[in-house]
Amino acid sequence: MLGSAASFSFFLAIGSVIRTEENIPITLQAARMQLFPPVVASRQEGAMYTATRARWMLEKQRKSFSEPHSL
Repeated sequence: MLGSAASFSFFLAIGSVIRTEENIPITLQAARMQLFPPVVASRQEGAMYTATRARWMLEKQRKSFSEPHSL
């Protein structure tokens, strides 16, 4: 009897942790997964973004140096 009470309280504790881990209702979680893209990006996508940003900054610097500055 003591063993079954311990098992019951163990699984009850696990269930309460799982329920309170995410306070957002399950319907909103599902909607968020459907509407918003995942936050995770692959390394290749990250490298492409970094290279594109570097080229953009270089082009921006070139344009700012080539334009006449008004005082």
